Amino acid sequence: MKQWLVFLVATLALLLVGCEVETAWSAHEEEFNRIRELLPQQYSTNLSLPESSREDVFVVYSIDGVMVEDNRLLYTNPDVDTTIELTLSITHANQVRQYTIDIIEVSEANRDLNVVFDIIFDTIDAKIPSRVTANLAVPQVYSVDADIDYLIDCTDIVRNRIVYTFPDQNETCSLTAIVTYDGVTRMQVFTVTMSGISSLPQIPTVYITTENNDDIWSKDIYTKATMSVDYHGMYDGDAITNAGIQIRLRGNSTMFMPKRPYKIKFDEKTAFFADYKEYDWTLLSNHADQSLVRNASAFWMADQLGMAFVPNYTFVDVYINDEYQGNYLVSDHVEVTNDRVDIEEHSANIDTGYLIEYDYKIFDYPEGTYNSFLVDNIPFSLKSPDWDEDVYSNAQKTYIDNYMTNLLDTLQNQEDYSDLIDEASFIDWFIVNEIFKNVDVGYSSVYYYKDAGEKLKMGPVWDFDLSSGVPGYLHERGPTGWYTPNWNKNRFFHYLMQYPEFQSALKERWNEVKDTAIDGVLDQIFVFADHMTYSRHKNFLLYSVIGNEDEWWTAPEILAIDTYDGQLWFLYDYLETRIAWLDTEINNFD
Repeated sequence: MKQWLVFLVATLALLLVGCEVETAWSAHEEEFNRIRELLPQQYSTNLSLPESSREDVFVVYSIDGVMVEDNRLLYTNPDVDTTIELTLSITHANQVRQYTIDIIEVSEANRDLNVVFDIIFDTIDAKIPSRVTANLAVPQVYSVDADIDYLIDCTDIVRNRIVYTFPDQNETCSLTAIVTYDGVTRMQVFTVTMSGISSLPQIPTVYITTENNDDIWSKDIYTKATMSVDYHGMYDGDAITNAGIQIRLRGNSTMFMPKRPYKIKFDEKTAFFADYKEYDWTLLSNHADQSLVRNASAFWMADQLGMAFVPNYTFVDVYINDEYQGNYLVSDHVEVTNDRVDIEEHSANIDTGYLIEYDYKIFDYPEGTYNSFLVDNIPFSLKSPDWDEDVYSNAQKTYIDNYMTNLLDTLQNQEDYSDLIDEASFIDWFIVNEIFKNVDVGYSSVYYYKDAGEKLKMGPVWDFDLSSGVPGYLHERGPTGWYTPNWNKNRFFHYLMQYPEFQSALKERWNEVKDTAIDGVLDQIFVFADHMTYSRHKNFLLYSVIGNEDEWWTAPEILAIDTYDGQLWFLYDYLETRIAWLDTEINNFD
């Protein structure tokens, strides 16, 4: 019994000693791991070494057996990068343990490189958003002449844009930046969080409920309804809640496409995504345009050019009787008002305000359907003055008919047109329509207006869904070649382009706005698309047309593209090529 007690006491003593040693070594390891995390891999200036974090732990640094004084590693400016073996002597509970860490003392040349790479990587880091909610252009660094390539592990990078993949949940991705500067290549990995689809921002939503859930079936007869708008924090506008409206179909060929466009008439003047109030508005469907952004992009360009009236361009989601209809563009109705085409109206004078449309559609209707006239067989419809007004007279139609006839005769004869047209407005209208190669420039939606006592002007621009390579029925749909000034398209511009003074003015204006309004539209395409990522996703779930819709309006080049991103890049490439072609041709004018 006595021997057993002696053995037990001895065993307990050994265990206690072992615990003390293990505790000491644990403290050493913790302190070393802490210091190792704090020390940089390299240094290019004097470096203060970490102090001990505990009163009962002592740390001494040395290099080749020589203690580092004041825990300060002095930078010696070596000719080449030098690896320093730093020894740490850590003491705790009278137990000393040594560790080594390799740290690089950077040469002066590489020190300058480090500064440059730090700038580059810091700039990249600052440009990466906390969440990716749309396709994202990879960060570019313009302050340093470096080559930067990227790799990402969760999606593709197509033409320097990270492709958003609509994950169900947030997805963490690693974005690797590979930077080459002055012959040196370094890499850094950044964390990118791709937002789950349910947390994507939403564009404003328009809810329309028809009376008795009636169908909207006519272009001529309105259906009574109410409208409410949820801005989703994306637009700071007046509240629209159960507003009384009337709604009908609009458009011509577009009216028979799967996604139909609408005309809205509010019971009271309403600011419908605008800073002015009007009764009449439109919901453009953009069905034939599988990028959805052609109309908005053309309107944006006109806005940048400073045209007198530019139609509104706000993307919304539309529900009718609780059924999703798709992505639409809220826009104006082309008419004479103080906030739209601002000219004199409601006057019995002959020289009053006039709004007319170059409009071959009138031949599709019985004679007398539209108030119209012909100028050398070119059909025009008279929008204002309105022939239903008491002040209207046939003498007013005769006046504007004679004015347009005189203009065409003047241009045909190459006579002075300066007293007849506002050349600047004609040039801006021409720039937008010719860049987009708008199929309608010699058919319809070509507006002219003239105020009392003033010259004839052009505008607003309108109707670009069948433009820039979309129309399959158009043989000359490619991005090169003149379009608007062809004799069989728009004869007014056909003759204007034969004037050296018009060519000179066009050249001057083109070069004035080339770097801003013209080239800027290329980036604006993606601004519009990225703004409505969730909406366009829903739209093409409802209308599975991309790569599938083989209709009369779909060019083979459009049909061959089976992704939305591909449709955007088609538009980008088309406009880029067309702008370059026009730039060469216009600057070749004498």
